[in-house]
Amino acid sequence: MQNSTNPFVRDSLNDQGQEPNNGALNVSPDIIPRQESVSPVFVQQNFGAATYDEDRGQQIEAGEINYVYVRVKNPAEKPFAVDATLYWARPSCLQFPTRWNEIGTQKINFIEKNILAAAEPYNWMPEQLPDVGHYCLIVVLSGEGLPSLPESFPTIGDWWQFCRDHNTVAQRNIDIVDVKEDPIEKLLDIVNPDNQRQLYQFEAICNVPKGSVVSLFSNSIGISPTIEVKNREITGTNNEQTLYPHQCLLPANFEGSLQLTYVPNLAAEPGDYSIVVKQYLIQNQERMHVGSYTFEYKS
Repeated sequence: MQNSTNPFVRDSLNDQGQEPNNGALNVSPDIIPRQESVSPVFVQQNFGAATYDEDRGQQIEAGEINYVYVRVKNPAEKPFAVDATLYWARPSCLQFPTRWNEIGTQKINFIEKNILAAAEPYNWMPEQLPDVGHYCLIVVLSGEGLPSLPESFPTIGDWWQFCRDHNTVAQRNIDIVDVKEDPIEKLLDIVNPDNQRQLYQFEAICNVPKGSVVSLFSNSIGISPTIEVKNREITGTNNEQTLYPHQCLLPANFEGSLQLTYVPNLAAEPGDYSIVVKQYLIQNQERMHVGSYTFEYKS
């Protein structure tokens, strides 16, 4: 395994830029989709070296302008200029780069050893977005001395092996979601401050009208099993239902996020409603309440 001396993008948070990378694929934290852009003044603070140990990506919303940031690490003590080209592709097209859809190219200029995000986001406009569903974002670095990308690969396995063998290309799997009218959508911080992996439980106590829809989702790296409850309709007769008492392992010193989406039943009677998301630590078959988020609203 060889340490990198050229600018690179990572396949996962644990990737150190070595070739080959024998760890996880398809979860690059250096491809950062966002639903809102930030001022260029704060790009490096939000997506550069300051957050290099974090995955700051979000889901992509159908019908909206989405923003994708890309960051690159230059491990060498020398200047380097690199072009970062971003594509989207259907999973079935990954082994055929000529069938990928280019979103844009940006130049990143290193004057020294550093971690930098491209100064501007790649704007993914509504007319460029595919249908709701599962897709892939790919970033390819090009520059002096960097390898070129073949036009095709014999199998999808060969494509994945190319990603392992070349740290100048990375992929991130994404879901494009159709956010319904008038949803409440929140990103909640979830953590495990312990220096060992721990078992946690999450649950959402939904005091909302019958027929409303609630989703809980997290793609934060390291959660096992992942948290993914999509479009769960609330059917409780008294407007209250405990959703998804889910147990999962969180890695040591973990910081991640849990997305809560609530779509109200607009035909319901006006009233006061709430959703409480609770996190418990499970030890010795007992659970300890370590945090909660409460959302209250009137309709």
